[in-house]
Amino acid sequence: MRNSSDLLALYPLNLLLGYGARLLHTSDDGAMTLVIVIAMFVYLLLALRRAYLDGRLAAPVKALALVVGMAVILFEYRLVLFYTTFWTT
Repeated sequence: MRNSSDLLALYPLNLLLGYGARLLHTSDDGAMTLVIVIAMFVYLLLALRRAYLDGRLAAPVKALALVVGMAVILFEYRLVLFYTTFWTT
Protein backbone atom coordinates (compact mmCIF):
# COMPACT_ATOMS: atom_id res chain seq x y z
CA MET A 1 0.00 0.00 0.00
CA ARG A 2 1.32 3.41 -0.93
CA ASN A 3 1.52 6.19 1.61
CA SER A 4 0.19 9.68 1.02
CA SER A 5 3.56 11.15 0.03
CA ASP A 6 3.85 8.63 -2.82
CA LEU A 7 0.42 9.60 -4.08
CA LEU A 8 1.23 13.30 -3.88
CA ALA A 9 4.49 12.79 -5.76
CA LEU A 10 2.87 10.75 -8.54
CA TYR A 11 -0.29 12.82 -8.96
CA PRO A 12 1.25 15.63 -11.09
CA LEU A 13 3.03 13.03 -13.20
CA ASN A 14 -0.24 11.18 -13.59
CA LEU A 15 -2.02 14.32 -14.79
CA LEU A 16 0.81 15.33 -17.09
CA LEU A 17 1.12 12.00 -18.87
CA GLY A 18 -2.54 11.06 -18.92
CA TYR A 19 -2.05 7.51 -17.70
CA GLY A 20 -5.22 7.67 -15.62
CA ALA A 21 -5.06 5.79 -12.37
CA ARG A 22 -2.52 3.31 -13.76
CA LEU A 23 0.57 5.03 -12.36
CA LEU A 24 -1.00 5.48 -8.97
CA HIS A 25 -1.98 1.85 -8.42
CA THR A 26 0.72 -0.25 -10.07
CA SER A 27 4.45 -0.46 -9.78
CA ASP A 28 5.38 -0.45 -13.45
CA ASP A 29 9.14 0.00 -13.32
CA GLY A 30 9.47 0.14 -17.09
CA ALA A 31 7.05 3.04 -17.49
CA MET A 32 8.63 5.03 -14.69
CA THR A 33 12.12 4.38 -16.07
CA LEU A 34 10.98 5.57 -19.50
CA VAL A 35 9.56 8.77 -18.02
CA ILE A 36 12.80 9.42 -16.13
CA VAL A 37 14.95 8.74 -19.21
CA ILE A 38 12.89 11.09 -21.39
CA ALA A 39 12.97 13.81 -18.74
CA MET A 40 16.73 13.37 -18.33
CA PHE A 41 17.26 13.58 -22.10
CA VAL A 42 15.27 16.82 -22.35
CA TYR A 43 17.05 18.31 -19.34
CA LEU A 44 20.50 17.39 -20.68
CA LEU A 45 19.62 18.67 -24.14
CA LEU A 46 18.64 22.06 -22.78
CA ALA A 47 21.56 22.15 -20.33
CA LEU A 48 24.12 21.33 -23.02
CA ARG A 49 22.70 23.99 -25.31
CA ARG A 50 22.83 26.67 -22.61
CA ALA A 51 25.85 25.81 -20.46
CA TYR A 52 28.23 24.55 -23.14
CA LEU A 53 26.74 26.46 -26.09
CA ASP A 54 26.44 23.26 -28.11
CA GLY A 55 24.84 23.47 -31.52
CA ARG A 56 21.54 21.99 -32.63
CA LEU A 57 23.23 18.79 -33.83
CA ALA A 58 25.84 18.31 -31.11
CA ALA A 59 23.55 18.74 -28.11
CA PRO A 60 21.13 15.87 -28.93
CA VAL A 61 24.01 13.54 -29.77
CA LYS A 62 25.78 14.30 -26.50
CA ALA A 63 22.54 14.11 -24.51
CA LEU A 64 21.76 10.71 -26.03
CA ALA A 65 25.26 9.47 -25.21
CA LEU A 66 24.88 10.65 -21.61
CA VAL A 67 21.46 9.01 -21.26
CA VAL A 68 22.76 5.72 -22.69
CA GLY A 69 25.69 5.88 -20.27
CA MET A 70 23.28 6.45 -17.40
CA ALA A 71 21.17 3.47 -18.49
CA VAL A 72 24.23 1.21 -18.61
CA ILE A 73 25.36 2.35 -15.17
CA LEU A 74 21.84 1.87 -13.76
CA PHE A 75 21.62 -1.66 -15.20
CA GLU A 76 25.03 -2.59 -13.79
CA TYR A 77 24.10 -1.11 -10.40
CA ARG A 78 20.92 -3.18 -10.28
CA LEU A 79 22.88 -6.29 -11.23
CA VAL A 80 25.48 -5.73 -8.49
CA LEU A 81 22.73 -4.96 -5.99
CA PHE A 82 20.90 -8.17 -6.92
CA TYR A 83 23.96 -10.38 -6.55
CA THR A 84 25.00 -8.66 -3.32
CA THR A 85 21.58 -9.30 -1.85
CA PHE A 86 21.42 -12.83 -3.25
CA TRP A 87 24.78 -13.95 -1.85
CA THR A 88 24.50 -12.26 1.55
CA THR A 89 21.11 -13.65 2.54
